[in-house]
Formats: sequence, structure tokens, C-alpha cells
Amino acid sequence: MAQNRKPPAYQEYASELLANKHFRLMSLAERGLFYTLRLECWANNTVPSKTEALSKYLGISLSEVNDALSAEVKAFVAINGDDLTIPELDDYRKHLTEIREKQSTGGKSGASMTNKKLGKGKDCSSEQGFSKSTSDSTGDSTTNPTGNPSSNSSANSQLTRQGTNESLVELNKAKSRKAQSINNGDTEALKEHQDWRDDYDKASNGY
Repeated sequence: MAQNRKPPAYQEYASELLANKHFRLMSLAERGLFYTLRLECWANNTVPSKTEALSKYLGISLSEVNDALSAEVKAFVAINGDDLTIPELDDYRKHLTEIREKQSTGGKSGASMTNKKLGKGKDCSSEQGFSKSTSDSTGDSTTNPTGNPSSNSSANSQLTRQGTNESLVELNKAKSRKAQSINNGDTEALKEHQDWRDDYDKASNGY
């Protein structure tokens, strides 16, 4: 069963952040507010955009929020009405969601291919049973027109052997068709799996 849970963490590229000019110009208090906002937005998607509400939400004084919420911090955030978000984290969350959807699609495709192969195997087994039943019925119902028990027994024996040979031929043909269908199914499944792996690798690398 799929677990509709939020991603527990996000990746942080230290060298990229340290090289960002806005981060380098932040004071220690500004960096503290910046990281608090990142953690809050990752866990709850948004925080209040108004400073009064934000100070209450974070449990710090209004003066501390006003002093730390500088232009350098605001360079990393977006304000939409009463909500403050961090676009970088929103994009990363969307990236993880796309990966999960591709995994789900790949799993469903694999299950579909497996069910198709199992269905083909059942059809072949039914065909084998029908061929054997038909051959046996033909051998049992044939009689000798002359009414001679000995001749009738000999004829029945020949027909039984003939029916057995035909059953073996049909059985071998059915096995051959079953093997071919399974091989074809395996090839299709491998191709589906490889296509999904390629898409997954691209998504993981940010393409």
C-alpha cells in the first residue's frame, strides 16, 4: 500500500549556500532566522508573512523579527498574501513527488506485465487439457463396423496410440507457445523496467 507521507528531509548543498552572496552578507541573527524559516517551511509549507503574526508563530519578539528579516533573508523567500514560502524548497518537494509518481507508475507497469504472463500461462494449460480430453473421447467412442471383438480391440488400441501421439504433439506445441509468450513477456517487462529506470535516474539528477 502506498504511503502518502511527507518527505522527511531535504538535501542541503553546503558549498552552494555558502557561496551565495546574500547568505554571506547575513549577520548571525539573520542566518538564525533564515534557517528557522527554512525548517518551518519544509515541515509546514508556509509561515505567516506579517511580522506580528510571524513573531507569535516563531515565539520570538517582534523586534527580533524586524531586525533579522532583512533584504538578504527576503532574497530567499516569496510572499503570497498572508503566506511566506521558500520557492527552492517548494521546487525540491515537487521533484520528490514526481519521483514517487514515477516509481508508482513503474510498479503498476511491472504488475500488469506479470499478470499478463500469468494469464497466458493459464490459457496454455487450458488448451492442453482440452486437447487431451478430445483425443481420449475420440479413441473411446470409435467401434469396429464388423462387430469382431478382437478387431475392435485392435482398432481401439491403434486409435488410442494415435490419440496419445496427437496429444503429445499438441502438448509440445502448447509448451513451445507458452515458452515463447513468456520470453516475449520477459523482454517487454525488461524494456519497461529499463525505461522506468532511465526516467528515475533523470529525475534523481534533476533533469
